[in-house]
Amino acid sequence: MHSLQRLITFLLLSSVILVVTVAVLGGYRQLVLNTQQLYDGELQSVAHSLIQIPLDSSSFDSQALLSTADNGFLTIQIWQDTQLLFHTQNSPTYPVSQVPGFMDVNFLDDRWRVFMLEANDRQVIVGYSLSVRGLQTDQFIASSIWPLLIALPILVILIIGSVKFGLRPMQQLTKLLAKRSSQALQPIELDHDYAELNPVVATINRLLNEVEQGMSREKSFSGNVAHELRTPLSILALSLQNSLNEIPKDYHGRIDTQKNEVARLTRIVNQLLLLSQTHPEHHQVIWQSIPIEALTQEVISDHYSSFMAKEQSIELVCDLPSDFMYISESELFSSLLGNVLSNAHKYAPVGGKVMLWLSLDEASKSLMLRIDNEGTCPSSSTLSMMSQRFYRAPEHHHIQGAGLGLALVKQIVALHEGTITFMQSDSLGGVSVNISLPVFAGLSA
Repeated sequence: MHSLQRLITFLLLSSVILVVTVAVLGGYRQLVLNTQQLYDGELQSVAHSLIQIPLDSSSFDSQALLSTADNGFLTIQIWQDTQLLFHTQNSPTYPVSQVPGFMDVNFLDDRWRVFMLEANDRQVIVGYSLSVRGLQTDQFIASSIWPLLIALPILVILIIGSVKFGLRPMQQLTKLLAKRSSQALQPIELDHDYAELNPVVATINRLLNEVEQGMSREKSFSGNVAHELRTPLSILALSLQNSLNEIPKDYHGRIDTQKNEVARLTRIVNQLLLLSQTHPEHHQVIWQSIPIEALTQEVISDHYSSFMAKEQSIELVCDLPSDFMYISESELFSSLLGNVLSNAHKYAPVGGKVMLWLSLDEASKSLMLRIDNEGTCPSSSTLSMMSQRFYRAPEHHHIQGAGLGLALVKQIVALHEGTITFMQSDSLGGVSVNISLPVFAGLSA
C-alpha cells in the first residue's frame, strides 16, 4: 500500500538534495574560476614588481625572495636576453615560457600555470603549482560545505515533521473512517477547517446521508409491504380453508395447492418482516438467558413433521454442559435454528440425513453450531452466495423457497457479533453450515 505522506516527503527531500547538489556543483565551478583569477592576479602583481627591481640594487634581497617563493609554492625566473639572472629552486634552468602572458606548462613532474612579462630585454616568469592550487581550493570548498552537511539532517527532520503536521487533517479523516462500522452513517466532523478537505468531507457526508436514506427507505418499504400483506394473506388462507367445506372433493386438490402457495407466500412475507425488524442498525435485542439445548430440541420438534414427510432423519449431538445458558433472544435464536434446519431439510434427498452439533470453543469463548445435510454440495461460487438475499442457485430452482432464510440467519448472526461459513460436509457430503457466536456477546452489547 502506497503512502501519501512518504510520497510527499520523498519528493521534497529529492528536490532539496537535487537543488543542493546543483548549487554545490555550480558553486564549485565558480569558486575554481574565482580562485584562478585571484592567483593569476597575484602572478601579474609579482611579475610587475620584479621587473621594476634592479638586480644589482641594494633593495633586492634574493634570499627573502627565495624564501617567499618556496613557502608560497611560487616558481620565479628572471632572464636578461638569454642569460638566467635569477631562479628559485623549484624552477628549471631553461625558460619555462617563451610567450608573454599566461600559459599552462609541465616541468619537474608537475603542472604549472606561469605568467611571462617582458620589458627592456628582461623577461620575468612567475608561476604556481596547479596541484597545490587545486588542493587549497578543495580545502576551502570543504570548509564551506561542512556547515551545509551538518544542516542537511536537520532539514530532513524539519521536512518530515512539516509533512506529517501538514497531513494531520488527512490522517484524522482516515482514522475516523477506519474506526467507523458499516452501520455508523452519521456525518463526519473534523477538528479543523481546510479548503482542500472540505469538498472531500462534504462528498462523504452526502454519500453517507444517501446511504442512510436508502436503508431507511428499504426498511420502511419491506416492513410496510410485509405488514400490509399479512392480513389479506390470512384472509385468503381462511377463505381457502372454508372453500374446502363448500365445494366438491374433486376440486380439493386445487384448493390444497393454492393453500400451499398462500402458506409459502406467508412465510416469505414473515421473513421479509423479520429481515426488516432484525437489521443490526435498528434492532434492539432483548438479551436473556436461554437453555440452548432445550430450545434446539423444541425447534427440531417443530420441524419434525417436515422431516418425516421426506423420510429424513435428524440427529442432535450436544456437547454443552447440562446447565449451560446462552445470552440471546429466544425468538431470534429459534428463527436462526429454524431457517438453517429448514434449508438443510429442503436440500437433503428423500431418506437423507441431517446432523446438528452444539459445542463450546473454550479458546475463542464461542458457542459453535454446525448443521450438515446429506446430499451433493454445490460449487464454491454458489456457497459464497448462499447468504445473499433472493439468491437461488440455478440447479436448485426446482426447490421451493425465496432465498431469504439464510440471509435472515446471517443477519441474526451479525446481531450476535458472530460468524457464519458454508462448506462441504466431510461426513455427509452436502452443505455444512458453521456458526460461531461469542458467548458473552449479549453482555457486551
